[in-house]
Amino acid sequence: MKPADTPIDPKEIIITFTEIDPPDYKVEFEIPQRLVKRIYKKLKKGGLNYNEHEMVALLVRICIDEGTCRLDRETIWGFMPMPGDPRPVSSINAPFTFTSVTDTFSLDDIPSFDSIQIKKLHLEVTNDLIEQEIEAQKLECGTRIPHKGTLAIGDEITANISLAVDGETRTLFELENVQLQLQGSGNVAVIGQFPYEGLHEQLLGLELSEKIVLQTQVPLSYGEESLRGKSATLTFQVSSVESIKPASLKEVLKQYGTPNETVLRAQIKSSLQHNFDLEKDLVMLNQLYESLIDIFDIDIPQRIIQAHFSKQCESTLKHSEDKKELTEEEKTDILSQSTKFLHRQSITTRLCRHLDIKVNENEIDNQIRNMAARRRERPEDVKADFINNMGAVRNMCAENKILLALKKRITFIDA
Repeated sequence: MKPADTPIDPKEIIITFTEIDPPDYKVEFEIPQRLVKRIYKKLKKGGLNYNEHEMVALLVRICIDEGTCRLDRETIWGFMPMPGDPRPVSSINAPFTFTSVTDTFSLDDIPSFDSIQIKKLHLEVTNDLIEQEIEAQKLECGTRIPHKGTLAIGDEITANISLAVDGETRTLFELENVQLQLQGSGNVAVIGQFPYEGLHEQLLGLELSEKIVLQTQVPLSYGEESLRGKSATLTFQVSSVESIKPASLKEVLKQYGTPNETVLRAQIKSSLQHNFDLEKDLVMLNQLYESLIDIFDIDIPQRIIQAHFSKQCESTLKHSEDKKELTEEEKTDILSQSTKFLHRQSITTRLCRHLDIKVNENEIDNQIRNMAARRRERPEDVKADFINNMGAVRNMCAENKILLALKKRITFIDA
């Protein structure tokens, strides 16, 4: 039942807004008993036999739809149940009541962007890079054979990979069944969504073992700013390694339906430039948000921070085999990450409203294709990774559109 089909006048719902801890408002709803009875009768007449749970969900939705209309301010997190309140119940013989809480914000306090300066990267597609990509395409079209000897260019490792900061017990992430194909010196390895320089050089020539430990740094695009660039350890729990017999250039041309080598090189140059542009935009985007976090004064409700913090703590413990509780240092780090994540999300929501930015399904599909290009994976595999969290992909799209919208209002300087 859509709001327009509601058999009552929503304006008859009693709604009381009370300001509590900024930026929160307590919202008390009451649907009078006669209106509840009318809704029951309308449903029954239409042959709909709602159970108590479905009825409560319907009445809550009717209330929140009307509450959203009456709220004269914007909201980031929306209407949520009041913490500690019992679950509402419905009865044909009583009014329906419940209490909600919502944050509010104004678009009148958007700061000026004139002070923001972003370093612009200069990345050039050289003939050497094109040659390296041709060799990579030969491997891509090559024949898989059993691995023998030490690790060499073209070998594909399948492993569970984890990253930990040196000197700390906390694992930053754990990824399962990651496939990494070894490339020549100078290539950047992409694991998950982060690039790592120098990993191919460390892997090449190693004797195969079940566990490989490599030294690296926390990526400069990692979410927690305080950890970026710190010495870290990547651990590979290897499940399999396959070698690849490279295809000939003629076989590559045939595989891709390309008429000749000149056209292939032009296609590769265009593809590499596209990937460079994506990399430059990612670096600029992170710089932009570092500046936005500094200039935006945002109150995030403590209930939102606490809920996200608790969820992240549970997730950290769930992915730790031998840990039953977190240290105070770990909790402090997770709380800091949660606060920064929510701060960034709040900024994105505000700027989307301020700049009238919306994200459509085609843009989400394009974002997934771009992520696949950076990770050298198939778009369908990346989509499968995010199938239960498409909101994260939508948020990435929104951030990229914000960067595009603000490019004329911020200052770019050479790196």
